Amino acid sequence: QQYTVAHPTLAQVDQRVANALREPGGLLLIFVVGPTGVGKSTFLDRLEQRLMEQSLPRMAEDPGHRPVVKIQAKVPAGREFRWGIFYTQCLTAVQEPLLNYKVNPRANLALGSNGLRHSVTSRMSADADVLRLSWEQAVAHCNPAAILVDEAQHMGHALHQEKLLERLEHLKCLAISTKTVHVLVGTYRLLAFRNLDAQLSRRSLDIHFPRYLATEKNDRIAFKNTLLAFQRHLPLEVMPDLVSQWESCYTYTAGCVGLLKEWLTRALAEALETGEKTISPTLLGQHAPSPARCDQMITEIEEGEGYFKHDEEAE
Repeated sequence: QQYTVAHPTLAQVDQRVANALREPGGLLLIFVVGPTGVGKSTFLDRLEQRLMEQSLPRMAEDPGHRPVVKIQAKVPAGREFRWGIFYTQCLTAVQEPLLNYKVNPRANLALGSNGLRHSVTSRMSADADVLRLSWEQAVAHCNPAAILVDEAQHMGHALHQEKLLERLEHLKCLAISTKTVHVLVGTYRLLAFRNLDAQLSRRSLDIHFPRYLATEKNDRIAFKNTLLAFQRHLPLEVMPDLVSQWESCYTYTAGCVGLLKEWLTRALAEALETGEKTISPTLLGQHAPSPARCDQMITEIEEGEGYFKHDEEAE
C-alpha cells in the first residue's frame, strides 16, 4: 500500500508543478486535473514530502516554519461549498492551538432575561470572515511554499456560474493575501473553474494528469513497466506474470495507475488470506471492476480529455 511507482506521467506532472512553484511568475492558482484513480493523491503526497525535505535546514533554524500545508476539500452536506469548513480544515492542518476559541466578536455578547447584556462562551461561533483572518495570520507565521488542496472539485459545487466565479475570485484574493500559491488537484469536474474570467486565467496554470493511452507506443511501454514494477514488489512466494496480462489490466483500469494499484491490493489481500503462492489470472479477475463501472469511468474520462485536446484551428 505504501509502494509508489515513479512512472513517467507522475514524474512529468511532478516536475511541471515543481517548476511552477520554483518560479511562479505571477501565478496564484495551479490546477492539476485528471481522471479518478490516475494517481493524483500519490502525486500530492510525493510533492508534500519533497517540499518538506527541501525545507529541513530552514525548519531546524525556524521551528515555526511549515513548508507546505495539505488539506482535502470536503463534500458539502448541502448544495453549497462552505468556506467556514474550509478554513477550519486549514487551521487544523497547521495545528492552530486556539482553533476552538475563535469567536465572532458580534456574537460574544448575549441579551439576558433581565435585559442586560452579558458575556457568553462562543466556542466555534466564528463566521467565515473571522476564520479567514485567523488563517491569513497563521500562513504569515508559518510561511509555506504552497497550499495543496486535494479533491478540489468539491469546491466547484454551485448552482450558477456566478457562484463559481465568486468562489474563484475568493480563492484568488486568498492567494494574494497569503502570498502563497494554491495547488488545486481534482477530477475533470474541477474544469468548471476553468476560464471563468480573463484575469484569473492569466494568473492560473492548467496541468493535465492524463491516463496512459493504449494507442500510443510510449504509453503502452510505460504501462507495462509499471505492471512489471508492481509484480516484482508484490510480497508473494511466486511472482505473478502481470505483464503478459497487460491488455486485461489496461481494459479494467483504462490506463489509470491508481486504479491498477487498488485492484492489485484487493487481489493480494485475498491471496495472503487464503495462502495462495501467487495471484492467478482467475483470482485477479474475481476482483476486477464490473463492466458497468468500467463503462461509466471511460465515458467520464473521454469527456474530460476532450477539454485538453489540441485544436489546430485555434492555433
